[in-house]
Amino acid sequence: MAKKKKLDHKELERRCNFLSDLMDHIPDVIYFKDNNGKLLMVNKAHARGLGLHPSEVVGKTDFDFFSEERAEAMSKDDAYVLKTGKPLMDKIERATRPDGVDNYVSTTKIPRYDDKGKIKGLIGITRDITSRRHIEILQDEKKHIEEKLHALEELNNMKSEFISVVSHELRTPLAIIKEAVSLIYDNVVGPINERQKDLLLKAKKHI
Repeated sequence: MAKKKKLDHKELERRCNFLSDLMDHIPDVIYFKDNNGKLLMVNKAHARGLGLHPSEVVGKTDFDFFSEERAEAMSKDDAYVLKTGKPLMDKIERATRPDGVDNYVSTTKIPRYDDKGKIKGLIGITRDITSRRHIEILQDEKKHIEEKLHALEELNNMKSEFISVVSHELRTPLAIIKEAVSLIYDNVVGPINERQKDLLLKAKKHI
């Protein structure tokens, strides 16, 4: 079995610089925790969301910054990853940050292993997806409205078809009635008085 190539000092320093740049400049929240939920390392975005410096966050847990309910939920996700060794991928939830900002976030947590393959903690990445989520909500609302409009259109078509059928069915008998009234009005079937004639004329107009 081939041995792992040992990194020289320059290469190690170069890689550390890359990691440092990533941690410092990425807008996503990144953090490392041990098996007890203690934060071992956080990036600037994580600390900024708490209104603190990274050094003020390291060594503490989520219970030091978030409400008990929120911290319990985060701890439960941590426990799942640490116990099963399975990553938690892209969990989307609505959350209120300690600074009072209400947003939507997507969180991914993956286990960390020691040299012997034993889980020694986890790495977490949380991304603010508030804008994306608002767009998705608007799209869902648009789809719901379109479905309602489609249903109303179908209902309107049914109404028009019903009226058309009823009109067709009534046209013939109404024509017969109108013709009968006309015949009576015109004295074809016998004489009528003026009062009867007046009533028949009104009926003929309304038919």
